[in-house]
Amino acid sequence: MPPTNGIRGGNGAVARCSQYWVAKVHFSIDRGDIWHGNHLHLPGAGDHEMLQRTPATPIPNDGSAHIWTTRDNVRFICKPNMANGYPGEGFIALMGDGTKITFDVAVERRAEPIDGGKSIYFDRKKVFILASRMEDIHGNWVSYHYSGSLLTRIESNDGRRIDIHYNGSNIARAVAHGRTWSYEYFYPGVYQGLNYLREPLLSRVVLPDGSFWKFNYTGKLFPGSYGGASVNPGCPEVFAYAPQFNIEIDHPSGAKGKFSFEYLRHYRSGVPDTCYPQIPNWQEYQNEMGFDGRTHTLQIPDFSDIYSLKSKIITGAGLPQMSWSYDYGSVAYGRIAGGAAIPCMTCPSEKIVSVNNPDGSKTQHIYGVRYHDNDGRYLGFQEVDSAGLVRKAVINHYISNDEASA
Repeated sequence: MPPTNGIRGGNGAVARCSQYWVAKVHFSIDRGDIWHGNHLHLPGAGDHEMLQRTPATPIPNDGSAHIWTTRDNVRFICKPNMANGYPGEGFIALMGDGTKITFDVAVERRAEPIDGGKSIYFDRKKVFILASRMEDIHGNWVSYHYSGSLLTRIESNDGRRIDIHYNGSNIARAVAHGRTWSYEYFYPGVYQGLNYLREPLLSRVVLPDGSFWKFNYTGKLFPGSYGGASVNPGCPEVFAYAPQFNIEIDHPSGAKGKFSFEYLRHYRSGVPDTCYPQIPNWQEYQNEMGFDGRTHTLQIPDFSDIYSLKSKIITGAGLPQMSWSYDYGSVAYGRIAGGAAIPCMTCPSEKIVSVNNPDGSKTQHIYGVRYHDNDGRYLGFQEVDSAGLVRKAVINHYISNDEASA
């Protein structure tokens, strides 16, 4: 089910579709710390940033303004109200194949507070605008129904229907045409769970025939915390350690998979040095507090830290053990001094993420890493056999901003 989603800091705009807007923030908070634009999330296709449409961008001839678009040319029509009474406008996304997706069910969820300096913290909310209907060019449709923020029913024009039942906020069972899928959970202690909120973890999914998927977790999924020198003058990039996390999954057929994650730092290149004081008179504050409190902020980070898949192992009766490992490459990083040309065309432009396969071959994925140029773009891949020979290569080419607006 595809939601549009974003984190906002109290903009309060209800004309969220028919006009451009940015999050409003307290003067001591950098907007980039709480909000990174609005995104369309599509299952299997990831997040797509919603962009301002330029006058030269083609739009359907349907009389709508189509203010918003995406890099993949999704167009948006404004819906004047939300289906669940949430204030303001909704969106109707027009996909390239003619499919329409209506987003008009808005829900709010908690986000972690942000440190504003001087031990002042500000609350945040995540706002999700969920899909209520999808319809293709032939008139076939699927509708989604909610109770509050919980999806309770999915139905289609051909009579198919799924009813979803909950225990609290967790799915307990899904029922479709007399068949039932049941969901069971593990309720961890404070030092066993994904986070200190002790949120329940899925432990089993029982299928209608009685077979089941089973999930087991080891390690912890606690992202590292920053403080002290990492937010002091110069913004040194101190890495915050976090433990490894593993998931073991048993398939109903008897096969087993183990997935191991490590907390890794991923760099990009050519990022301007934007380490600035976060609070006025920071020297006096630092001396007064008697310790290295938060005084500076890196407004444009040149790195991100995230749990990343490092290995995958599949075993089972009659199966040879199959192992995959993942190498995320490296980038010759370093912030560039103020006044330098952006983008930095002499800075590294790409990195290779390698998937090492059980037969000794590799799949090498190429990603852009140069700030304000190709940062985040998927540039292609190549398949390399166990002897090191390239057997297949695909390269993606992107038009420039000037070409796109021409």
